[in-house]
Amino acid sequence: MDSCREELCLFELAEAVAADFVLFADVRAKEGGGLVLVFGLFDRRRAERVADERLEADAAAGMSGFVRPALDRVLLPALQSRPPSLLQSPLFLGGAALFATAGAAALG
Repeated sequence: MDSCREELCLFELAEAVAADFVLFADVRAKEGGGLVLVFGLFDRRRAERVADERLEADAAAGMSGFVRPALDRVLLPALQSRPPSLLQSPLFLGGAALFATAGAAALG
């Protein structure tokens, strides 16, 4: 997807749900086998992606130990921005739960 169009889409999503940040992810099969997991964080106020992580592995099991530290790095800008209200937000908690569930399902 075109980066400019993707950022516009993320901005519109953030505006629609009144979110300061949008956590997004993409899981794809690598050509020749394996997986690529890309996830990041979009900051609506700055109207730009502020963090991205890309993980690659030959199998889902090989990726499992790296997902949590990478996710922590991606979420750092949001956590530094507004720690109390962000962690208490039902949309953030629901989104984080949805992301974790989807990630677990994708990894097997």
